[in-house]
Amino acid sequence: MNQGDEVFFHVTNLEQDIDITHGFGILMSNCDMQVEPGETKTMRWIADKAGVTPFYCSNFCSALHQEMQGYIEVWPAGTKIAAVQKPRPELVAEVNALLAKR
Repeated sequence: MNQGDEVFFHVTNLEQDIDITHGFGILMSNCDMQVEPGETKTMRWIADKAGVTPFYCSNFCSALHQEMQGYIEVWPAGTKIAAVQKPRPELVAEVNALLAKR
């Protein structure tokens, strides 16, 4: 994504055990949420800084907890990125309606 982009992460906990809660956090931000088994949550994040930012499971869940991580690559504003597709307006409206209910 580009610096300045508004990003929505839709996270679903597909855990089979009913008592294993996962988390989703983005390092160096105030974005962190807990997701119960079978639940889907949406988090809004602004890519305010170019570079690579780690994300991770922020709730200890199992022996493989430390494997639940990845990276977000943010390019400087204005950089042309291949295969970036804007979401359809009706999907944006649906996400905004869900966030407004919080």
